[in-house]
Amino acid sequence: MILLDSPIYILSTGALLALALLGLYKVFVAMKHRTFLDHKDLRVLKVDLGEIGMSIDSFVKSIKPPFVFEVAVQHLGKETTYYLIVSKSRVKNFASTRGLNEVGDYHLYHSGGEHLGAYFKDGRLWPQISLEKINFSKVNEVGEGAVTQFVFGKRRGEKTVVNLRIVASAPSMFQAREIMNDLKGSFGEYNSVDSSGEEFVHMVNSREFEPGEEMLWGVVA
Repeated sequence: MILLDSPIYILSTGALLALALLGLYKVFVAMKHRTFLDHKDLRVLKVDLGEIGMSIDSFVKSIKPPFVFEVAVQHLGKETTYYLIVSKSRVKNFASTRGLNEVGDYHLYHSGGEHLGAYFKDGRLWPQISLEKINFSKVNEVGEGAVTQFVFGKRRGEKTVVNLRIVASAPSMFQAREIMNDLKGSFGEYNSVDSSGEEFVHMVNSREFEPGEEMLWGVVA
C-alpha cells in the first residue's frame, strides 16, 4: 500500500502507469457525462444557497416543472451542494437569476466501490420536509458520496408528479448502508423501495422520470 501522506514513497513504473490510466479514466468519465448531457439536451446549474435570496425549499417551489433538483455530497469533501437540472432551451431563463451557475456534471460514485439506492412512494413531503435538513452526516470526506434526487414531471392541475430517489456510494457495503439509513431517516415514515440494479442507476444518472415511481405532491406557494 502506498500512503500519499507518508514522508517517503516510491512509485514503480507500473504504479505510474496505473495513475496515468486513472487520470485518463477520470477525464473519459467527465467527457462521457458531458456528451451524455448534450445528447439528453440537459444542463446542470449549481445553486449557491447564500446568493439566491430565499430558502432552498422556496426556490424549488418557485421553479416551473419539468425539472430535476439534486442535493448531493460528492466523493471528495463533505460540502452539501444543490443542483438544478433543466433542458438546454430553459437555461437562458435563469441567466439573470442570482446564485445559479452552469457547471459540468459532477462525480458521485466511488470507483470500484459499492452503492445502494431507493425510491419513495405514497408520500407528500412538502412542506413537512426541509431540503436543508437531509442527513448526510455519515458521508466521509474521501471516497463516499450520496445524492437525493427529485425528478419533477408536468403538473396535473394543482398537483406535481415527482420521482424521489436516494443513492449512497462508498468503498464497502457496510458504509453505503450506514449512509442510506440516515438518508431514509430524513424522510420520516414515508415508504421507500430499495432498488440498486443497473436500470435504477441508469435512471438516476440520466435523470429519467419513471411512472412506476410516481408520487403526487401538493404544490405549496
